[in-house]
Amino acid sequence: MSRVQRLASALVFLLLGASFLGLWLLTAYLTFGLRLLSQDNPLVEALIFGLALLAGCGFIGGLHLLLRLFV
Repeated sequence: MSRVQRLASALVFLLLGASFLGLWLLTAYLTFGLRLLSQDNPLVEALIFGLALLAGCGFIGGLHLLLRLFV
């Protein structure tokens, strides 16, 4: 991969991580802040867990590609 391709991939991963983080925050706010969703619903728990996992993977993948860009 060239440097430009790595930078583009890193930015895509970081953007995906930020969007999944935003969805996670929205779901958590709807569940715990406004109490629109039940906290005991297994689907809500799985959704919160999955969004947190995807956000973490996006950020770690983007940081890894940025590290590979500069090293």
